[in-house]
Amino acid sequence: MLKISQIVGHTARKEGYKGRTITLKIRFHNFITFNKSKSIENPTHLDDIIFKTVVELLDKVKLKKGGVRLLGIKLSNLTSGNERKQLKFLRDKDDKLEQLTQSLDKIREKFGSKSITRASLLK
Repeated sequence: MLKISQIVGHTARKEGYKGRTITLKIRFHNFITFNKSKSIENPTHLDDIIFKTVVELLDKVKLKKGGVRLLGIKLSNLTSGNERKQLKFLRDKDDKLEQLTQSLDKIREKFGSKSITRASLLK
């Protein structure tokens, strides 16, 4: 899910969008499908916030035996990524995360998507 969250976040940043609604879709081996969504207060395109929200949504799903056939993450309720932030003094942590994410994107663009990654994604 972390890797999918990174892909969703990167795509949103690349296209210049942020989203307020994050959706988790799970389809089990027997084709039973669950969709869970959560709207957050401030639009985002940050991988960590998308992933954290997806984990919260996953906690609400009763996992079934037999495996998962499909796992999807969607960012919707989109806005332009260039909108100014309100209440800047409350957003310092997100600003630092934004700067880190932009730096990671630049490294990946220059040296390839596998040039830098989280340790938890290493095999």
